[in-house]
Amino acid sequence: MKTLENVNVKKILAIGSFLLLVLSVIPMLYVGIYNHPTGDDIYYGVEAHLAWKETGSLWQTIVAALESVGKYYYEWQGTFSALLIMHLQPTVFSEDAYFLTPVIVLGSILLGSGYLWKQIGRFVIPMNKAEMVGTWSIVMLLSIQWVFNIGEGFYWFNGAVYYSAFYGIMLWMFGLLCKFIFEGGWYRIVPAYLLVILIGGSNYITLLFSLIVLVLISGLLLWKRHPEKWYVLFAVLLLGGCLLISAAAPGNSIRQATSMSLPAHKAILYSLWKGVGFIDLWLDAWWIIGAVTLLPFFISIIKRLTWRFAYPLLVVAFLYGLFCAMICPTMYAMANSGPGRAVNVYHYGFILLSYLAYFYGLGWVMQKLATTWELLVSSFRNAWFIVLGCMIVLQLGISYNNGTIRELASVKAISDIVSGTAEAYDAEYDARLEQLQNDSIMDVVFAPFVNQPRTVYVGDLGQDAGFGANQAMARWYGKNSVVVDWGM
Repeated sequence: MKTLENVNVKKILAIGSFLLLVLSVIPMLYVGIYNHPTGDDIYYGVEAHLAWKETGSLWQTIVAALESVGKYYYEWQGTFSALLIMHLQPTVFSEDAYFLTPVIVLGSILLGSGYLWKQIGRFVIPMNKAEMVGTWSIVMLLSIQWVFNIGEGFYWFNGAVYYSAFYGIMLWMFGLLCKFIFEGGWYRIVPAYLLVILIGGSNYITLLFSLIVLVLISGLLLWKRHPEKWYVLFAVLLLGGCLLISAAAPGNSIRQATSMSLPAHKAILYSLWKGVGFIDLWLDAWWIIGAVTLLPFFISIIKRLTWRFAYPLLVVAFLYGLFCAMICPTMYAMANSGPGRAVNVYHYGFILLSYLAYFYGLGWVMQKLATTWELLVSSFRNAWFIVLGCMIVLQLGISYNNGTIRELASVKAISDIVSGTAEAYDAEYDARLEQLQNDSIMDVVFAPFVNQPRTVYVGDLGQDAGFGANQAMARWYGKNSVVVDWGM
């Protein structure tokens, strides 16, 4: 039996991978019931919350958020669409709604990537259902489970939506464009344009990545004289225009004065070098296990294609450059690779682009070294399941022994739930709310959180009542001052 090419093997792999993905996400969503806003969630959301509290009108709340976005555009940053979403975080409307944060963020990534996968499988790289589900599930598992900073990636609304959720929105946008290019229809391109505007006012990592890929697609369509070429070119111009609006914000220069930056050419060079470091970090045993698991799907897909995989070095170099382009904005603005929430997006991009490079490289090997490839596969195909099983068991054992298994996102969530740390943190936050909602206490002093779960805890207020988030918290609850006494 040709195990690597057996249809049932791929179905089993697809179902198993999908179920594993679903099971891994459940504790990550469940721990969200203990999640609460902090820092910039309050700082950016206070104006909209006060409007909602005073009027109960959704429209007036949005107007207040828009007015505040305009203020920040001139005083702090130009990422207009992201700012608007930050101003409308869940607790603006209800104290109990913050559990929606991981639902929104993980939903954005999973649904956005799933929609893109479906369109690619239909129009670009023909895949059957098992191949689509299997490859998507494996890539999503590695993207989510080994996220660099889980708290900033999925549970802190301000940081998670700004980076992780917009990554998912970007994938959804490319899925809509893909469907439009092959099937047309204004009802597809209009939503794509709306997402382009959202991305144009978001973080510069996602924006630059989107712009490069859109330019490439537009150039290809113009070269092929595709009937939908002008619509895609307009998407490029629309995104470029949004970038100009965002970059021209007077607040950017004010914010930039508070941090170190690099000249553009140095930022590019340092990004190319930093990319090597991230590859060294993430091209590990789990990545190899993912590559081996993807092998049956990739072999079947490649055999079905009529492409010529003629330029492996050029394609890999381009994908590496695209990956490093994600690092450039923070390297330019901050002279480093940025906070954990930004590195999360690099990680998502690395998993996606590295497996794309693997796919293309495998195609080249299968075409150019066909005889050698067949000899290799003929001796390996029946042992593939055994090899994969041994690799997984061995790596699980090594990870358990050295403690790295605890870095899996689901393991962190389960640990926080089972240990009671998340529930205890939730109880501490509720105790704070009792003080904040007590009208007889006008100057609130909190003790620091004793319980700091690895998932839902991402930071606290400051000791200085004049700190921005402290002032916002005081206004939110009608207090004179709010501080955390770190000496308590």
